[in-house]
Amino acid sequence: MDGPDRRPPTGGGALFGRLALFGFLTAVLTFAAGFVLPAGGVVAGAGVLGFAALVSGWVLARHDGRPPGAVGVVPDRRAVVETAAGLGAGVAVAAVAMGGMAALGGLGWAPDGADFGVGAWLTEGLRSLTWLAIPAAAEELLLRGYVLGATAAVVGPAWALVATSVTFGVLHGANPGVGPLALAGVTAAGLFLGALVLRTGSLWPAVGAHLGWNWALAFLADVPVSGLEVADAPGFDGAAAGPAWLSGGAFGVEASVVAVAVLVGAAAVTWRWTPPVPAPGRPAPLWMDETTTTTTGHGTAT
Repeated sequence: MDGPDRRPPTGGGALFGRLALFGFLTAVLTFAAGFVLPAGGVVAGAGVLGFAALVSGWVLARHDGRPPGAVGVVPDRRAVVETAAGLGAGVAVAAVAMGGMAALGGLGWAPDGADFGVGAWLTEGLRSLTWLAIPAAAEELLLRGYVLGATAAVVGPAWALVATSVTFGVLHGANPGVGPLALAGVTAAGLFLGALVLRTGSLWPAVGAHLGWNWALAFLADVPVSGLEVADAPGFDGAAAGPAWLSGGAFGVEASVVAVAVLVGAAAVTWRWTPPVPAPGRPAPLWMDETTTTTTGHGTAT
């Protein structure tokens, strides 16, 4: 099945078939897990979905004659560094967006009357960081693992980035308070996260950045994330102010024109600045021909 000359089929029909098979395998594995595992909440469900997407991606990568790590998930020592770097980047981008909104009067904070202590703040911060990590990883595995890589191999990285980012936005279409600006903001976030994957060949930076963005909004600023209240920082509450196009309204920061602009800017900087290569010693990602990458970490596909 994975002989040395095997290459995945190209063309729109072949791509559609592979993406459909990925969706089918992910759905079957997720459904089957429901019969084996005890009932759980949102985090448990996200964990099952993410694991199912990971296994499906590995299976299809092997079917294409590529190592499982070609989907961008290699559990090596660099994974921790990359995730931490992504976490910092996500927090930084969120801070720039919220800082701009606050400076323009679209976002503010006020005491919530609760007792505030450093220990309680740190405990809740760690709890929320852990709680948010699994859904963030699951969404990345679902869209920017095998799906992004296989799509980029057929239509090119730029078009694959646009397609998966629009899909990312559409998948949030049922969230509370959603509107055109909210969809634009989530799509812009997808551009940033997808650019990280395509420029590093690894999913870990995007997982970290996704988590960092969500955590900065949900806990550090105590504002909704994509219309959902998912954490509560002790001591203060964040609140939208001014027109919805500036504050994001009920959906939150992602629906602000400021956040959309910052996320698009972050995506553009990532796309132009970060070298589009895999780390040394890792398999080439799905959209790169294995024979045209170097072992120094500075090769590019031809």
